[in-house]
Amino acid sequence: MVLIVGLGNPGAKYAGTRHNIGFDVVDAIARNSAADFQGCDEFDIAFGTIKMHKVALIKPMLFMNRSGVGLRAALSMLGDPPAQIIVIYDDVAIEFGRIRIKTRGGAGGHKGLLSILESLATDSFIRVRIGIKNGGVDDMVDFVLSSFNPLEKKQLEHILTSSIEAVESCLLEGPKAAMNSFNGHDFRDII
Repeated sequence: MVLIVGLGNPGAKYAGTRHNIGFDVVDAIARNSAADFQGCDEFDIAFGTIKMHKVALIKPMLFMNRSGVGLRAALSMLGDPPAQIIVIYDDVAIEFGRIRIKTRGGAGGHKGLLSILESLATDSFIRVRIGIKNGGVDDMVDFVLSSFNPLEKKQLEHILTSSIEAVESCLLEGPKAAMNSFNGHDFRDII
């Protein structure tokens, strides 16, 4: 079983914000594989398959800075250790429309990823980082909790599709091949 974890904040207030793009990708994967989320106390989980790979889709339902607690609870419920963990999240250091895949490293200032690193006590998992940066940022909290602008919303569908393809590439071809295919490319559908 491969765990695919999307990061975000729970509740309607945060739906559609930049910080919730990890939730958006995992929701799209669930729709594509006809998987339904079941709510637990600290996480939502859905089971499905991606190109013959059994996956558990997980959305920690604690606020972003406690994502690791939700993931740890999901791992405890599942029992067997996963074959692989893929974490999908927003990255303000990457330009909007770009995707970067990485296999190790620190949190880079992302509180959700820091919580996961602390809870798992390892950095050995795949990260699919989705760029949300758009120009200069005065107030980081306000920016990541803001909605996408109208042009970005039009381009978002193509970015979400490309993000799903990046996850599939990690599963089928491995992270190094996925990095070669996705890192550095602009996945906006220019309108």
